[in-house]
Amino acid sequence: MLAVTGGKGGTGTTVSTLGLAVALGADALAVDADWTLPNLHALAGVGRGWGGETTPPERDAPRRASPRHLRCARAAAPRVLSAPPVPGDRDRGAVLRRLATREAPTVVDTPSGVGPQAVGPLRAADGAVVVTTQCASALRGARKTATIADAVDTPVIAVVVTRTARVPAAVSRQFDAPARAVPAADPPVLVDERVMAGYDRVATVIREATRDDGGEERTTATGPADDGQT
Repeated sequence: MLAVTGGKGGTGTTVSTLGLAVALGADALAVDADWTLPNLHALAGVGRGWGGETTPPERDAPRRASPRHLRCARAAAPRVLSAPPVPGDRDRGAVLRRLATREAPTVVDTPSGVGPQAVGPLRAADGAVVVTTQCASALRGARKTATIADAVDTPVIAVVVTRTARVPAAVSRQFDAPARAVPAADPPVLVDERVMAGYDRVATVIREATRDDGGEERTTATGPADDGQT
């Protein structure tokens, strides 16, 4: 399970979550863990309606993202697990623990910042993808997020620098993980081939980082997640 996160809102974590899910293939699941300000469902063209702790009934199963919102000619659209309509009725930590047992790629849209709602997904994840723009405040927040990920023993696998065609060397040097650029585009941004080429490059970094010495993708066991919400 990968936590897609950043230190500042508006940098593109939600778009990056869905873009990476598309790039990682039809078995991928994009999950909205930002239950306070959810918008993954709108970006993916699906409804809200599930965030339960056990296997959901069919009517509440994760929904396939709308092909109209995505570039999906090469494969089926990924599935999307939206935020629950009433977040207080669910235990976020229990949801994250269950998702962490999936063997297929799971990409989690994590709230920005350093509060419990952001740290919970980081703690549950096998790795983190930090999203930032080139502005100074976003980079400061991204570095802080990377530090928090290190503190909870979650490695930062990749850094996504949005709204740019290339990552300046000065930005790359600020992180201990490969940084890849994703250019700006008009919405719906994920139908733009240049944008998806950027997420393909990030997906390549993720696949390389999650393979063991024998060339097989590894599954990392995770400990319990506690984000302070019951």
